[in-house]
Amino acid sequence: MELASAVLEARSHPKPSVMISGSPDPILHSVEEFLKQKRVHLAWTKIAFLGCSAGGDVALRSLMKNIVVPHIPLVIVMHHNPGFKFMTKFLMKNGISQRVQIAKDGESIRAGKLYFLEGDKIHNFKLATKSFSVQPQRTKTKFHPEIDEVFANAGIVFKRNALSVILSGMLSDGAEGIKAMALNGAYSMIQEPGSALFKDMPNAARKASPLSKTLSLDAIASRINQAAREDLKYEKLGGFAFARRIG
Repeated sequence: MELASAVLEARSHPKPSVMISGSPDPILHSVEEFLKQKRVHLAWTKIAFLGCSAGGDVALRSLMKNIVVPHIPLVIVMHHNPGFKFMTKFLMKNGISQRVQIAKDGESIRAGKLYFLEGDKIHNFKLATKSFSVQPQRTKTKFHPEIDEVFANAGIVFKRNALSVILSGMLSDGAEGIKAMALNGAYSMIQEPGSALFKDMPNAARKASPLSKTLSLDAIASRINQAAREDLKYEKLGGFAFARRIG
């Protein structure tokens, strides 16, 4: 397991952010292959949900540049129109270009992964199998996906094991969702309105959820990194007793 950690930490100098598609990051790919050959996976308990709309892409790029791989599962809940093409990769703190993948029904939620929720679906979560439940959206809604609905569902399922974040966006979307997550015990954070391109969502979230902390993007990233250090560990596939914390 030392090899996986050593290779990840070798990327210590971030490069300029780019929006590209194509082959996976070779360093990250080699680590994933190493873990696969050893029949080991990263076990997680904590999971983070990042809600945003207008200006969210800028906030997410800034946030991700301060998050270290491997990290707890990160789920991006961003309003968008059908057919919207989201950036395929983020540059993370240790220089790894981390690919974003669409959440699929029945898919296991993995540590070290970035998930994006499609706008024309209803998303829920299965705690027993740590997987997504994704169903077609049968009614027309103004915004897709509905941040309040996703956050509320996540709060019910993950409770104190969830981290919830509201970033830049318009109107009050996500305010009731982060309130619900905070009341269920989630560690809830709001981007400082002064640093957001669109301040409506952060301001509305602060008003609705005084239990949530208003933080800089750097501080939010630090809390996510802390959760990963405290939570992630290697486990043998098949549930054998072997486990080792990676932080």
